Amino acid sequence: MIRVDDNLDFDVAFDVDSATRQAIIYPVALVSNGFITTRHVGLQRISIPYDSATYGLRIGYVFDSSYALSPGQALYVVTNPVACEADQNPSLYGKLVVDSVNTLDRTIHFRATVDPNCGFREFQPGIPSF
Repeated sequence: MIRVDDNLDFDVAFDVDSATRQAIIYPVALVSNGFITTRHVGLQRISIPYDSATYGLRIGYVFDSSYALSPGQALYVVTNPVACEADQNPSLYGKLVVDSVNTLDRTIHFRATVDPNCGFREFQPGIPSF
């Protein structure tokens, strides 16, 4: 478990809802308690199988809401890290899927994929394209 500190050096935070056995995913703005953050993080449900989501979507992200996910459910994530500030498209795109939620240990197992190239949205191996 990692506690949130004043640095807010993350994009999303996770919690376990023991009553529903779901993982709750929050963009950093919702856990910053009013602190100013330069990270602008958006989330969007993936409505197709996780492995079929081969690229990040350009539109449809929600920047001010959390999502409750059961095992097998997934989200797209978009963020604007400082490293991409000078880029024409200053965003990084990723996706994550919840594999399991353990309410006793309060742990979440998930897989995530990100295209580490500013502005690129591909989640497949090889040379990325826009």
